[in-house]
Parts: sequence; C-alpha cells; structure tokens
Amino acid sequence: MRIARIEITDSDAREAEVTVTDGMYLVTTFSCPCMWKVGDVLRRPIIAFMASEVVSVSPQAVYAKKKPSAGYYDQDVVAKVLDSKKGIAAIGEVLLRMQLPFSDEIADGDFVKFIAGRLDLPL
Repeated sequence: MRIARIEITDSDAREAEVTVTDGMYLVTTFSCPCMWKVGDVLRRPIIAFMASEVVSVSPQAVYAKKKPSAGYYDQDVVAKVLDSKKGIAAIGEVLLRMQLPFSDEIADGDFVKFIAGRLDLPL
C-alpha cells in the first residue's frame, strides 16, 4: 500500500484527503495530522471508523467509494474479510481494520459490505 495522492483540505490543522493504492485499487482516506508524502509505504491497515450496516454479501468486486447522500467522509465499502476476529478486511491489497471484530456470522474469506463513517490513515 502506497500513498498515491495528497490533497490538503486544511493547512492550519494539517488535514488531508489521501489516496492509497496497491497499484490496482484506489482508496480515499482522511489524515490528520498529515505527515505522509506521495510514495510513502503504509505498513498498518487503514482504520474503518464508525462502520455501520455491516453485512455479508456474495463474492463481488471490492471497492470503497464516497457516498454522496451521506456525510462528507462516508463511504460505501465492499471488502474481503482476511481475519474476522481482528476485524481485518481488504480491497485488493489495501488493508482495512474495523474498530471492532466482525460478528460471529462473518468468517475469514467472506465478502462484506458496509458504510464507513470515515477511512483514516494510521498515525
């Protein structure tokens, strides 16, 4: 996972929208304070903040895209669960960590769909 693009949204607060890529998928995240540079490698998963409506879905294309009808940072996400107990899922090779583990009905290898209140870069 690498930083592909940085758009500063508030220079005083050092807030930014940061695009992360694995070379195939692009995921828009929030960073504050943003200390990243384009090309930096992420070693820890992106944090899926305030995830809601988490459901298991049939295998399908994975993605994270802004949800225009909701809050500014809300995103619709479809990801593959890598570790249900630790709450780790992936969009391609872009790793996401939920704030809480997945429910017992969701197993490793399942695909899940949810709304993320925000996708945050780890500090």
